[in-house]
Formats: sequence, structure tokens, C-alpha cells
Amino acid sequence: MSIFPELHTTNVLRILFQGEGQMSIIKMFQSKFKNRQASYMMVTILAMLESCSGEGAANIDDVVTLFRKFYKTRIENDKLPEKNDRDMANVDSMSLQQIKSLVLRNPVHHLNGLIIYDSNQGLLRFKKEIANQLNGSTKRELRMVAYQNLYGYYKSLDTYQITTKDLADLPIGYAVSAKDISLLSKQNQMKGIHPIQNDSFKAVIILCTIGGEQHPNEWLDHEKTLLKYYLESRTGAEGKKVYNENLSTNRSISNSLQDGYPLYVFVREQKGELFHYEGKFLYKQLVTEDDGDMYFELESEKGEEISNGSIPDVSKEEILKALEEFDLTKRNTPDWIDWDKKKRQKYAILFKNKIYPPKYIVKMATGINVGLFSGGEQTNSYLTKRGFEIIALNNELPGDVKDILGHIYKYIKSKGFNYELSFIQNFLLSLKTKPFLILAGISGTGKTKMVELFAEAVGATTLNGRYNLIPVRPDWNDSTDLLGYSNLQGEFVPGKLTQIIFAAQSNSKYPYFICLDEMNLARVEYYFSEFLSIMESRKSINGVITSAPITVNGLKDIITFPENLYVIGTVNMDETTHPFSRKVLDRANTLEFSEIDLSNFPEQSVEKQKVMLIENDILRSEFLTLKDCYAGNEDFIKEKVKILGEINEILMPSGLSIGYRIRDEFSIYLFYNKRWSLLSEDKAIDYQIMQKILPRIHGSSMGVEDILKELEQFLSSKYPMSKRKIEFMLRRFSEDGFTSFWL
Repeated sequence: MSIFPELHTTNVLRILFQGEGQMSIIKMFQSKFKNRQASYMMVTILAMLESCSGEGAANIDDVVTLFRKFYKTRIENDKLPEKNDRDMANVDSMSLQQIKSLVLRNPVHHLNGLIIYDSNQGLLRFKKEIANQLNGSTKRELRMVAYQNLYGYYKSLDTYQITTKDLADLPIGYAVSAKDISLLSKQNQMKGIHPIQNDSFKAVIILCTIGGEQHPNEWLDHEKTLLKYYLESRTGAEGKKVYNENLSTNRSISNSLQDGYPLYVFVREQKGELFHYEGKFLYKQLVTEDDGDMYFELESEKGEEISNGSIPDVSKEEILKALEEFDLTKRNTPDWIDWDKKKRQKYAILFKNKIYPPKYIVKMATGINVGLFSGGEQTNSYLTKRGFEIIALNNELPGDVKDILGHIYKYIKSKGFNYELSFIQNFLLSLKTKPFLILAGISGTGKTKMVELFAEAVGATTLNGRYNLIPVRPDWNDSTDLLGYSNLQGEFVPGKLTQIIFAAQSNSKYPYFICLDEMNLARVEYYFSEFLSIMESRKSINGVITSAPITVNGLKDIITFPENLYVIGTVNMDETTHPFSRKVLDRANTLEFSEIDLSNFPEQSVEKQKVMLIENDILRSEFLTLKDCYAGNEDFIKEKVKILGEINEILMPSGLSIGYRIRDEFSIYLFYNKRWSLLSEDKAIDYQIMQKILPRIHGSSMGVEDILKELEQFLSSKYPMSKRKIEFMLRRFSEDGFTSFWL
């Protein structure tokens, strides 16, 4: 089997970038390397990769120093630095200035078109189109192809490609063959485990082929810090593997931790390739599978190459490249589907409505092994300092709705706002029942902030476009400002609402929130009537909630009410605003902010809470009408509707009776409350009377006063919120001769 890299390249290069441009980086350098006459081009690129900035520029003096170090290290490790007729064969007699001249006239010249020398600034640069595509992963691949070509070049100079001296400071990616390791260990090159011991050195070298045939070794995590490596075995009867954990080679691994010697792991993806150094690993445990097969679990050592476990500094642009690379090469592969559902995955980067694994992204951006830095706080802090948003995944907290609500409550409290837990529960129940809420109350009570913080707590922010504040203007008399219009050139100009609908439809897994701030500064029926109407046309088709199309003049695309869109309007009632019609009130739950406690100060000791990514299933209702939840719950629903019927008897004489829409939503709200065991039954009914019945009552006739008095008597002490509100409305009637729900 040939060991020369040009015969291995197509197998070995597991190029993480699959775009045409990124592939060409490796191809371009490989085409240069294969015409090598010396080691200089490969060593120059390795030196540049080690010292270059995020923009792909390296100080020429740093490159020269590293260039010289490479050849000095070979001499120290008893290897020839270069062929005898090459300048670097005499590295000890060369000055740094002489080496600099050599680098500029030889490798830099031969790599023309890929790297350039900026003499004014003393910088050696990758060309812009290459630098734009360099990130942690492409740097690693380029480093790998450089070491492969160095392997092929030096094979004719040295019998021993690796020595025990090399192992003391071996760079990640260094290439060897099985024969090289067998020469070092004095064992059969077919073996995978190579114990090495002499007077001053003891270690084990492990050669690991990932994805073998009958018993494939494999990485146990995406970050490649946990390795599953099968014990050495023999083939028994009927071809079954027979394992002996007391075999000397197997014991050399299991005893390594207690005896304090390292495990050097070299990995290849398939037979016929060179092995590449992955670093030092520690023995973690011996595992026996159900079928009797046995493997070692090996874990990458921490902090071997990174001082104090720190992460190298890279720019935000480098991390953005890593996010793009992940989308191109990882997101839809079998290994990465549902990565966020794994129990060990606690956090994610949230960027442009997509989530990414933080530690793996840092690895891609920096090129360092994930075993050399910590996940969680260290990685999260590193990313947030560079402007990225970190969220907690559902699997960090129990998936129970109570736990999610508890998180939302704590998150809002950690931001310095105090709302009762029952109010948060009611807010979620109301959204679950119908994706349209009205928040009422005097100015400055935190209505708008409540919407923003609730959305933020579940992963919807202005940064990712899933929370949108739309201030309503008093001059809105139709829907064009929200939905859009055709300009004089006949081009359609989409409104903010239309843009959000398109975004929500393209990302249906997660909820989108709209806050219509001061929504009654204009008449809601004028600018929002189309939306209110199509909201009532929602129906479930094959498990997906859709609606009739929204007609927008000039828009060719069809838009509907997305099942992951939630609209919350905030309202004040004063001389500058308009009252609501029953058409609007019947379609919403109206939550009131009226009880103000000025002595309720923010708690200083509240623990900071991270955003938790919530999928739309938590908010999306399974039921659109009473029929959808009636079967199997008949007795419960009949009992609750009976209460509503008694209230309706009181309302009927004044023409304020309720219809089926309110009945259905009243029942669905109470059903979800029962399913999740959130509010007491009486409190849930109290909220529904406050939110669905009382906002509809207003006027100056004696009939209105009579209704309120009867309701007050009917509600008694079981429903204290509603009773207090009715008492307020009666006082107002007595003083002004007119009353309404609104302050």
C-alpha cells in the first residue's frame, strides 16, 4: 500500500466545507504541495496557520521564527531537517534574516496566488478570497494536508517518521502510518494497541479506525472528546469475537490512569488512510454491551495545549463563518439531526431563528480540540462577549409545563419585574386558548414589558426577529400600514405584519410574537378587521392549523394566519383612545393590569436566568372549537358551561348575552388548566369572567346597573377578582351615571 499523500488525499480529506468555494481551498493548496521540491511550502503554511489573525494575516517575523523552529525540532528529535542540498539542512548556521530571505524567495514565490507578502506592514497574508473562507475547520483541514505532504516528503529521508521524542510535543494532525508505529513499539503493525516502555518513557499509542466493519469504533459525542474503542480480541467459534480484558495490551489501557502514563490516540476514518494525531486521552471506563462485546471509553485530556483552559481569541466574523459552515455541512446529516434533544446538550446559540451547538461552533471557529476547554459558562461567556445570544434548551429543565412556567416567572423576575405566578399562568393559558390577547391598564404598569419579557424568556427576541413591537399610529384608518400596499410604480411594499407572517411561516417550529403597542390609538376595526376575520377561519388540516387567505391588494403570494403567530395588544383608556367593539372583545382574552403596589421593589438576590428555547407546541392549541375537546370530557365541560349559562341568563335582558365563540374558548381555557393542574378551578373561572364577560359590559341604562348587581350577588366570594371589578363598575355608575370595564 502506497503511503504517499497524493494517493490518499481523496480518502483522508473529510472536508467540513462542502460548498464549491471552500472545497477549492484544499484543492488549490494540494495542487501546489504535490509539486514540492522541498518541505518549505508546507512548513510555511503551518507557520502561517499557527500565527495568523482572524483576517488571515501573520507577522512575517513570527512566521520565520516558527519556520526555523520546525527544522530545529527535527534535529532535536534525531531527524534530518532537510535534504543535504537544501539550505535548511544547515539551519543551525543560518540567521533569522537569511531564513526570512529564503521564505520570501522560495515558498512565498511558489505559493503565489494563494498568499501574498505585504512589505509595508511586514505581513504575510492569505489572499482575501481564501482568508474569507478560513475558519477553525478549514484551517485544520489545511494543516492536515500539509502534514500529509510532509509525511510523503520526509519518508525518503528518515526510516523513523515518529520517535518517543516527537510524542512529547506532537502537533494535532501529525500524520503517521501503522508501520511507523510498529517500528516504534516493536509490535505487529496490524495491532491497534501499542504499549511502549523503556528506561525513561512509558505510554500507549492507540491506532483507531472510525467506522470499522463488524465492530466499528466511534466518537460518542459530536465534539470528539469521548471515544468508543473496542478491546483487542480474537475470533472464536462461528466468527464471534472473544474478549479478554486481562490481555496485556488491554490492561495497558485500563491501568494507564492509576499508573499515570498517557494514551496517545491516532485516528483515521477508514482503512488505507494515514492516521492523524488527536491528542492525549484518559481511560474512563470499560463497558460491556448486551451482546457481550467490550469497549473502552476514552476521554480527551483537558488543558494540554491551551494555557489555563483558555480559548484562543477569534473575531465575531470567524464565528459567523463557523455558523455558516455548520449549516452547510452538519445540520442535516444523521449525526446532527435532533442534536438539541440530547439530554447532555444544555445550551444553544440562537442566531437568525436557528440554533447551534455552542462548544462545537467554538471548536470550528478556533480549530482547538473541545477537550481543551469547558462547555457551559466558559463557552457561553466567550460567545456572549462576541455578541451572540445563548439560550437554555428544554432538556436543561423538565419538559413539564409547570417547570416552563416557573422558568418564565423567574426569568421575568430576574429582569426586575414582579408579576404573580398566577398571572403568568393565566397569560400562557390565554395564549394557548386563542393567539390574540389584550392587555389593559393605566400607563406605566409594564404591559408592553410583560409581552417582551415573556417572549424573551421562551427564546423570541428582537435580535432573532421572533418578537416584534409595532406601535399603532392614530391615523391608521385601514390595513395598508400593517399589511402593505402597491406604490406608484406598481411594486408591492410589504407592511410589517406581512413580513412577520412570512418569517413565521418559514420557521414554524418556533413561536413569533407581535406586540401592537397602544392598539386603540386608532380604531381597531379599521386597521385590523381583515386579521380578526381570518383568525376565525382557522382550521386544522392534517394536524396543521391554517386559515383562509388574507387578501392584500398588490400581493401575489398567499398568506394565512400562521399557527405559530401570537398577537398581543396593549391598551390605555383615556381621551386619546377609542373604545373596543364587541367584535374585538369576543375574539380576545382581556388581561387587566390594575393593582399597583409601589412598595414592590426588585429583589437584588434573584439568580440570573438564561433564555430557554421553547417550541411552538407549548403554545399551539390542539382545539379550535368545543367539539375538538368535548369527547371524553363531556361531564367536565357540561359542568363548567352550566356556570356560563347562568351568567348568560343574567346578561340576556340587556342584550349582552354571549355566543358560541365565548363558550368554546371559556371551555378550552378551563380544559387546559385542568390538564396542566395550574390554577385552582375557581380562580381559572374567575379569570375567564374577568377576561371574557366583564369587558363587554358598559353603558348608562338602568339595565346595566341591574346586570352588575345580579352578577355581584351571583359571584359571591368564589370569584374575588370579578367581584371587586363589579364593585368598581357599580361605584362608577353611581358617581357618573355611566360605567365600563375600562379604567
